Amino acid sequence: MATAARTTRSGPEEDSTMLIHTSLRTGVHALFQKPVQNYRDGLLALIEAKHPFLIEELRSQWDEEQSRVPPDEMDEKGTSFDELLPYLNVAVDRTDVVVENSKSIQRLVYGDQAKIQIVIGGNTLARGLTLKGLVVSFFVRATNAYDTLLQWGGGSAIDKDMPICPHLDETSELAGFFSDLATVEQEITQTILNDMRETE
Repeated sequence: MATAARTTRSGPEEDSTMLIHTSLRTGVHALFQKPVQNYRDGLLALIEAKHPFLIEELRSQWDEEQSRVPPDEMDEKGTSFDELLPYLNVAVDRTDVVVENSKSIQRLVYGDQAKIQIVIGGNTLARGLTLKGLVVSFFVRATNAYDTLLQWGGGSAIDKDMPICPHLDETSELAGFFSDLATVEQEITQTILNDMRETE
């Protein structure tokens, strides 16, 4: 839906990427690929059939997500579900599911022609690989290592040009780790500032 909404604004010539961060183990990444492809194919069939239950479910989800951060509070114009709906089947149909890790045969590639991709992986995605047009980050794996959390936080930066569409999904455990990290970082910053004042 975020990709379809982007199309209403800037046309189809924009890369759009979803990240699924699963595990350290490369074997796990491949196990996710087929179920995600099957889900995409089933979703496409229902959208093309204009299945009323699915359409209303998607409409409800889109409206709920946009209401969490109202676009007008960010000086943005919202995109209604009815506006994005005509582009939804094309967005799903064009989506490729790619596994990106050190053992991948098919790798994540960006070129002159815009692509829509769901990228499944682990450390390769978490440590510096740029994902163009990132609109959704889905974290299944959790870690309490602060250095890794900081890298994930930077790596999951959502496309700045689409502030009303981005979505970040994570487990409650991982959300707690990010909260702990933010608290520790704030405490360290405050300690440094206090020490600087005392030495002035």
